[in-house]
Amino acid sequence: SDSDAMVEDDEEEEEEAVDAEEQERQKELQSRRSRFLVGAESSSEEEDVQRVVKSQKDKIYEELDAIREAMGDGIDEDEWIEVGDDFDRLIKTATRAVRYGLPETFFDFVDFLEDVLSGKSAESVKKLKADDARAFTTLKQRFKKTDFSVFRRESEVPSVTVGAERVDQSVAGMSGQADSDEITPANVAQRIQDIMGTRGRRKGERVENIAVLRRCLAVANTPELRGQVLVALLSTQLDQSQTAFSSQQLSTLVDDASALIDISLTSSGSHVPAVDGEVSPFLVQALSLGSLLKRCDEEMSIAMNTCDHHSPAYLELVKVEMRLIGQMARAVTVFQTFSFDEFVGDMQLRLLQRTFYRTKTSPVPVDSLLRAVYATGDEALQLPALLFHVTILAGRGRYSEARQLFTQSRAADSVHKHSPSTQVLYNRTLVHLGLAAFRAGHFADAYYCLQEICSSGRPKEVLGQAMPYADPQGSGKRGQEGERQERARLIPHHLHFNVELVDSVFSIVSMALELPQSAAQHAAVHQPAPRKIFQARHLKRILDAHERSLFNGPPENSRETIVAASRALARADWRRCVELLSTPAVKLW
Repeated sequence: SDSDAMVEDDEEEEEEAVDAEEQERQKELQSRRSRFLVGAESSSEEEDVQRVVKSQKDKIYEELDAIREAMGDGIDEDEWIEVGDDFDRLIKTATRAVRYGLPETFFDFVDFLEDVLSGKSAESVKKLKADDARAFTTLKQRFKKTDFSVFRRESEVPSVTVGAERVDQSVAGMSGQADSDEITPANVAQRIQDIMGTRGRRKGERVENIAVLRRCLAVANTPELRGQVLVALLSTQLDQSQTAFSSQQLSTLVDDASALIDISLTSSGSHVPAVDGEVSPFLVQALSLGSLLKRCDEEMSIAMNTCDHHSPAYLELVKVEMRLIGQMARAVTVFQTFSFDEFVGDMQLRLLQRTFYRTKTSPVPVDSLLRAVYATGDEALQLPALLFHVTILAGRGRYSEARQLFTQSRAADSVHKHSPSTQVLYNRTLVHLGLAAFRAGHFADAYYCLQEICSSGRPKEVLGQAMPYADPQGSGKRGQEGERQERARLIPHHLHFNVELVDSVFSIVSMALELPQSAAQHAAVHQPAPRKIFQARHLKRILDAHERSLFNGPPENSRETIVAASRALARADWRRCVELLSTPAVKLW
């Protein structure tokens, strides 16, 4: 019947659909299995395209090309933050690519990047965004510290790969070159000469030279040769002028200087000129020791002024400083033996600068250092020594002696002729004198000592506790080397004055002298007004600012408390004035 025929047709269609699905499933399984069969042919159109299998070398080279292209785009757009990040990726990728040999395009790009960084003027850097300008400066410093000669040297070493082993042909077949790299006592002098000839170059291999000099020091078999190696080693280590030294680096410098001092002390009898008129090498080494220790002292100051004074690294620097002081004291003996008077006075003054506040831990008595510097007869050394002498007396509570010595020296008449470091020392001596006068109850003397410092508006700068302000648009701008010199003149943080305390002392003595004087002038109605001796503009400026303020709450710090006490004293309420000055807010007593 028609209904039965329709049922049969439906069953046939279902069977055909099931067969079609089964065929598709079998075909998919066959294609999956064929992927793992050697020489199997794919039936799909997508698998007709052959897959390209790239080696690790090609992948690294393509990554280098992509990074160089991205850095080029960033340089064109002045996006130096991205360029700095890409530079880190470039160095990491180049480090992985060294084993295959870096292409010449890499070194061409390095030369291009060097030209871009060195050719960008300061005016164009100022036009950048603040973040990009900082990123540009950071990138420039990191580029200078990167030794690209290592990449070129490693890339030039030919190698062959046999199985999983890499055979270095430079070692396998060049025994002559291995012999030339051997260091013996006979060729140490030539090695030193070669290394010293590379100093001052931008791409000098400083780290490698230090390693070679360490090997030379190990094989040097005479005191003369060891001294020459140590002088070259100290000079090479001190060539680092871009960043501050770490405590470990400074400790290594102190150790090398100690070894050089040992040689100079044991060979002090050999400094006489030879028969043919040549100067003894020990004499030359002693001369070099003076300049090298001076550099070590300056680098110590830069490191202490750059390091975070709250970190453990600062404490490590203080420990290394004590060791440096000990070696400087030993060096004075060397200079006295060789009759180097100029180095003797300079080194004793540097010792005085680092030990004048150490009453118990100083390796050299301060009084003997003062007498020795006075005996040099050099005015450039005598004035700083005198200022240190006044500071020591003021700190020991002997204010009358300190004031008499300072007054008789007439240091104020000649300090402007001396170096900025001596001028900073003069300002700090005035503050020491002012605080000593305040403790002794001589308010007028304390007023005159602190007036110029506290009224300058920049006490931290004149006291050597902060970098002087340099206007980037004016003539006060300084370069990187100028900034290093300014930082070397700063005072280490553990010698800083509490500027708030100094300001509080000056405000209190101004209040005690100025307000009674003003009251006496107003009381003399029918008599000639007395001459105004104390003109406390600093206190007057603070009081005027307090008067102009719309809302004044209760005092919360030392300055506000002293202002409130001054207003109470102006109303003749001296009990309230004493009460306010006795509160814990005034961190003075």
